[in-house]
Amino acid sequence: MKVAIVCDSSTGRTRAAAEEMAQVARAAGHECTVRPVQDADPAEVGAADALCVGSWCKGLFFVRQHATPATMDFIDSLDELSGKPAAVFCTYKTAVGGMLSKMAARLESRGADVTGSFKSRGPYAAAGFKGWVESLGMRNPFATGVGGVLSADIAVPDHERELGFYAKVLTTGNAPLWRDDLTNNQGTPVIGLGARSPEYEALPLQWMPHFQVADVAHSAARALELGGKEIMHGKGDDGQSQWAVLVDHNGAAFGVIPVVPDESIAADESEHVGSIAWLTLTVTDVLSTRDFYQQVVGWSATPADVEGGYEMRRPDGVSSAEICHARSDKEGIPPVWILSLPVNDFEESLRRVREGGGEVVKESTDRTYAVIRDPVGVCLALQAKK
Repeated sequence: MKVAIVCDSSTGRTRAAAEEMAQVARAAGHECTVRPVQDADPAEVGAADALCVGSWCKGLFFVRQHATPATMDFIDSLDELSGKPAAVFCTYKTAVGGMLSKMAARLESRGADVTGSFKSRGPYAAAGFKGWVESLGMRNPFATGVGGVLSADIAVPDHERELGFYAKVLTTGNAPLWRDDLTNNQGTPVIGLGARSPEYEALPLQWMPHFQVADVAHSAARALELGGKEIMHGKGDDGQSQWAVLVDHNGAAFGVIPVVPDESIAADESEHVGSIAWLTLTVTDVLSTRDFYQQVVGWSATPADVEGGYEMRRPDGVSSAEICHARSDKEGIPPVWILSLPVNDFEESLRRVREGGGEVVKESTDRTYAVIRDPVGVCLALQAKK
């Protein structure tokens, strides 16, 4: 991500703190610029993926603390920020009073989503800033809690052939992230490939992620109200909902399950372990689809890097999925949830897709991501291990 830091510095201490903060952002893999408010271009700052505005603390020792007029004027010069993540910071000697909250309120009036507020007594990155940086652009559907996705399944015809196809495609490299039985390399079941027996004939032929929700019955009912369908609904002896298989108004199928306890995750969520790395849904009506999943799953939405799309975030602010507009560059990708699974040897996995009777539908220009179609016509995505 591109992070823009702008600040007003009187003695150089605030600028030095900003430079230290920039180093934190760069160490996390982000591009980061630092500009004084007097010279910063509002359009350039507004075009960044995230911004941080800082000022030295004006006022008396304990009263009338406030940001500099130049700082507040710069905030006012920004165009509409449309939910862009932002933070405020200051350097000070004794107290900051309501200075930071006023800066945050001014940024929010420009449409920013202010998620960080930091203060520093010296020319160094403020405590907590690293955590804010780490939250930027975080994508990790594989987690417990509302909106998290720990598993997905599908019922397929020609089961043995399909099992062999996925076993070969996923188990590439010197240290495969997956095993032949499709558990990940720590033995945790993540993706389930079942035979298409008569009891599963009603299920759509597509991978179905299992979204954790606060209340299965409520989510199922809300999906129906919003134009979706209910395919299956599992209930206990007491009549309480335990899980449901739903289909949205685009035809994308998914499951809803209760929140999974933290201790039930046996797998390490590191880049060296097989998991569901990302989820994408490509549709013609992004806005109604966004609203559907906000109400059914409990996600919030923020504009994505791809024009017209939205990243769907869990309550902790981490993104679990993306809803994209069906543009010409998405041709051939159906309106179903596309699971992205990491593999150890990306090029070898694509070779095995073709060798096994599958097809590479779309591949990224940097050759690290591809949507594939398996031998029975089901789509999913592979991505290179980072």
